[in-house]
Amino acid sequence: MNFEHGKGVPIEEVGAQTIANEDGNILVVKHAVANQRKVEEDHVWRAIELQKFYDEVHEIADKYGDVCSRMIRIDTPEVMLTGNFVDYVSDVVDLEPQVLVNFKATIIRRKELN
Repeated sequence: MNFEHGKGVPIEEVGAQTIANEDGNILVVKHAVANQRKVEEDHVWRAIELQKFYDEVHEIADKYGDVCSRMIRIDTPEVMLTGNFVDYVSDVVDLEPQVLVNFKATIIRRKELN
């Protein structure tokens, strides 16, 4: 669990998960829960999170070998409202909506020639 303390906004990350699909390709999925305003307005945060996911996907691809970068497809992150709110510690109740950011990539494996 990672908590970002900028502007008092908690960020909870869940590590990347890998799932092999039927075609033999590898699907990599990661989720992050964040304050909606942070996701919408903080372009630096978005760039850092996407770069971290990009690096994780490339590390996974390296484990399988024989994969070049053009065989990795990283989809645009999907943002969904969670319906949850964060109440900051203060005298004034300030509820902030939380969103779930879904990162997804496909590593296309080369087919073996027999």
